[in-house]
Amino acid sequence: MLCQVMEAVCVMLDLKPERKPDPNGSGKMIEDYWAPSQKLLGDMKFLQNLLHYDKENIPTKIITHVRNEFYSHPDFDPKKIRMVSMACEGLCRWVRAMVVYDQVIKIVAPKKHALEAANHELAPQNERLEEKRKELREFFQRWADEKIPDVFWFSGLFFPYSFLTGIRQNYARKHAIPIDRIDFLFKVMEKEVEDIIQECIRPNFVELPVVIERLPTPNVQGQYYPLDTDLEDNESLPYDNDSPQLKKEGDQTVKVPTEQQEKEDNENDSQSQSHESDDVIYQVIPRQAQGGTYTWGFFLEGARWDREQHCLAEMSAKQLHDQLPIILFQPAALPDMSHHEGVSCKYEDQAEEKGMYHCPVYRTSERSGTLSTTGHSSNYILDLILPSSLPCHHWVSRAAAALTQLDD
Repeated sequence: MLCQVMEAVCVMLDLKPERKPDPNGSGKMIEDYWAPSQKLLGDMKFLQNLLHYDKENIPTKIITHVRNEFYSHPDFDPKKIRMVSMACEGLCRWVRAMVVYDQVIKIVAPKKHALEAANHELAPQNERLEEKRKELREFFQRWADEKIPDVFWFSGLFFPYSFLTGIRQNYARKHAIPIDRIDFLFKVMEKEVEDIIQECIRPNFVELPVVIERLPTPNVQGQYYPLDTDLEDNESLPYDNDSPQLKKEGDQTVKVPTEQQEKEDNENDSQSQSHESDDVIYQVIPRQAQGGTYTWGFFLEGARWDREQHCLAEMSAKQLHDQLPIILFQPAALPDMSHHEGVSCKYEDQAEEKGMYHCPVYRTSERSGTLSTTGHSSNYILDLILPSSLPCHHWVSRAAAALTQLDD
């Protein structure tokens, strides 16, 4: 072992061996590193040479020879060599460290430089991403500081299971009920999410009809001069009977609105103030109570929602999906015996008798996938209990389900 370690050190330092006849009597000349090793150990600068070894520029021939002949040898192990000589153990570790360093500097370093170049190239995108993350953190912080949204976009939730658990937890803490006794009741509202969006943005367009009415009529087009033009202040503008009246006050010409315009302006101001004072959303849908939560973002596949009968119906021709209106997730406490065996089946039978279909909700149309951490499905989310005028087995044969995202 000692000879093997010293031979590896001599190879690393590029010391030439002595050629001697084979002592076994084969008649061949062999390379002997013992004499160079003794000379090397007697050098006063031996340790200093190891300390200042040029590890950045180790010749490929040398490092390949050491890696193949010594590094991979089972006896070239510091723990084994320590049993023979503690001094040689340090030399063995030095040789192994040089091999590992060369591997890192020649294989890992180029990849590291490529990574740095890629990060530099993606720096602008990373800055934009960090801005979006900051906005997202501020968005959630507003939830914590002010209040949660009135309607949740269910499709946008990355892990909807925690969202559902959070609703149950809030209800359980408020009513002092064990969380395992809490289930959901579902109510499909009459309003679509588009109704809320239109109602929320409508005040921004209140004055649009007034603006349109005040646009120049065709008989004055081409005669209208905007401000800061060569039109003199004392010149009068042609106008028709429907346009605002003009009068001179001093050296300036000002508009005098008609009675009809004043009436419209007052109505618009009062309407705008009423929208600011009232909660616009709850003018469209009733305010949820008892810890309920409004959600949207469900698409029926294999069935559609009948807006008139308020129940499931056959899918229309040439239609693949139908978006459900806003759904109220209402937590409710099950009876005390609900955790006993057979009771859950009893409630499912009652739901079927009442014309309710347990509609499964999946993330995608693939309807499959396994969560590696728990082994449960990562695609299935929950069952929406929806009213139906047809038996449940009818929708089971249609493979009716709800999706939170579509393929397109």
